[in-house]
Amino acid sequence: MLEELRQRAGGLLIRLIRGLTATFLLCLFVLLQADDQQWIKKELFASAKQQFGADAEQRLHDWQNLYQALRNKDEDEKLRAVNHFFNNAVNYVSDEEHWGQKDYWATPYESLTTHGADCEDFVIAKYYTLKELGVEVEKLRITYVKALRINQAHMVLTYFPTPDAIPLVLD
Repeated sequence: MLEELRQRAGGLLIRLIRGLTATFLLCLFVLLQADDQQWIKKELFASAKQQFGADAEQRLHDWQNLYQALRNKDEDEKLRAVNHFFNNAVNYVSDEEHWGQKDYWATPYESLTTHGADCEDFVIAKYYTLKELGVEVEKLRITYVKALRINQAHMVLTYFPTPDAIPLVLD
């Protein structure tokens, strides 16, 4: 059992690295580092509206507004608000139902515009947003867990205020 969990975790780690690389590259395209007032490129709002409708465009505006509102807030407020935002802005949908694949790691843009994500997509969106808001990546961990009651693998974002602290679980 333990060896099986290790093998699954190793496979998930490889997919995580691939997914984060793709996410990072897309987010470099999506985000403007030089202009604090316009975090998301204007072209992406129009593209989201054209492809997915006005609600998708609005969710991107809401994400940008969240970033603007939290830039100068303390870490606790950033954690609370980002977790709340994604938990309410996006519906949980399995990868098979949403993407027609057993496992697909969506970018925050994809999760927001298509209005669907599974656990690792939520983690990626929260991780990236908190990182961009200045939360040190050393305090954030993408954590693979198992929901014992339903015997299912799950992923959460954990936050460690100090290296030896009990983490806050963003789920």
